[in-house]
Amino acid sequence: MKHTKTKLIILILLAIFACNNKQTTNTKNSTPAIKSELRGDSIPNKKDSTKQTQLKICENLVTEILTTSPRYIQMTKGLKKAIEENGGTSYGLSLSVKQNSLIKNPLSNSKIYEFTLYETYQERQLNTARFTFDPVKKQLYEYDAVEDTMKRIEFNKNLLVELDSCFK
Repeated sequence: MKHTKTKLIILILLAIFACNNKQTTNTKNSTPAIKSELRGDSIPNKKDSTKQTQLKICENLVTEILTTSPRYIQMTKGLKKAIEENGGTSYGLSLSVKQNSLIKNPLSNSKIYEFTLYETYQERQLNTARFTFDPVKKQLYEYDAVEDTMKRIEFNKNLLVELDSCFK
């Protein structure tokens, strides 16, 4: 009985020291596991910078197509006030540019622009609507979650003239 009690005390002390040792090891080594490195091929040249600027202009035009559409205006009218009344802080729009999977040519430069309208609360971000712009079809869609379909929505077609210059 005396040996069992001694063994138990030794095991508890070892466990305590083992835990404390791990904690001090982790706090001393607080450098991130992954570091970003500057590689020679990642240094932008003037041609890449021009291309990035052109892509940003196209993204801004596509964003304008969405944000000036009657459906988007209807959805966001009074939204900030409603969110704040429910304890939220704001709303926003995120953009994701993806390769168009309907185009069979893998070398095609065709993109699909996917937008997500979201509400921001202290403990979460709630996605409330999804939109897609297809520059090939020159059409803006809203995702209908109930029917699991993309529905065409109206937008300012005059903006397509400016957008055409982006995709040449």
